[in-house]
Amino acid sequence: GSVGTNEVHLVVTPPGGSLTPIAGLTARVSLESAGIVDSPVTVVREGPDHFSGTVTFTEAGDWSLDVIVSLDDATESLVSTVVPVP
Repeated sequence: GSVGTNEVHLVVTPPGGSLTPIAGLTARVSLESAGIVDSPVTVVREGPDHFSGTVTFTEAGDWSLDVIVSLDDATESLVSTVVPVP
């Protein structure tokens, strides 16, 4: 990532490599050292299990990206990663 607006693409493969479409997906970013917590990332469905959107990183740092995957109406899974922004 870089400071400013970034495009993000999220492609989900459910457990076991199934091609079954997921119910939905949401995402958020945080930079706790700057007091930015759970800032939503607007995503749109591009196709089966493929979502895209934009995120604005307002400053450099190690941002946390949380992706909440709705596998079905009753099951959610949280996937987190660090996005280094120089």
